[in-house]
Amino acid sequence: DDDEDRYLLNYSFTEIGLDENVKFFGDSLQFIKYVELISSLNVKPSLIIMDYKIPYMNGKALVEYLKSKSGFKEVPVVILTHALADDIKEKLLDMGVAACYVKGVNYEQLTDELREIVKYAVIEPR
Repeated sequence: DDDEDRYLLNYSFTEIGLDENVKFFGDSLQFIKYVELISSLNVKPSLIIMDYKIPYMNGKALVEYLKSKSGFKEVPVVILTHALADDIKEKLLDMGVAACYVKGVNYEQLTDELREIVKYAVIEPR
């Protein structure tokens, strides 16, 4: 949701050559509208990366929403946030989150984390 984080993430995705189909959202309501739209078109992402602290909903509530959506239950979700308590991380993993990462403190660390995170993506055969 943070402008600076989105800028750095976009730059990191460009660095690793995966910036063509990346979508960013400023808050959970924008994201939910997008999910509803692509659901109606029978389209789903190969990976969802989200912060835990987002306006209007926390990461746990948004994961619950996604896991309740038909077609999105199997989409990998990775939490990328500034800090996450161990009990919350454990709960998220129990809910089906693929992994939780703490955002790198600089661009290089963030790019390295993204290289690891994108390995969770499910690529559908064409």
